[in-house]
Amino acid sequence: MTDEHHVLVEAFIDAELRERAEYILAQLGMSASAAITYYYQQIVLHKGIPFSLKLPERHATEQLSLQSF
Repeated sequence: MTDEHHVLVEAFIDAELRERAEYILAQLGMSASAAITYYYQQIVLHKGIPFSLKLPERHATEQLSLQSF
């Protein structure tokens, strides 16, 4: 749905991540669009990302690197 108040937001994400997230959202009775809107509202409210962003511990980073292969 596009009109003067709605715009299309596109992003490329991992297919499995999308499936898993949308399964959880469905259980919450929430669409992906509603979740993204809520996330954007939280960014505006917090004037930034609404959760802490930090590098994982070294061990976790090594495991993530190994999982990529």
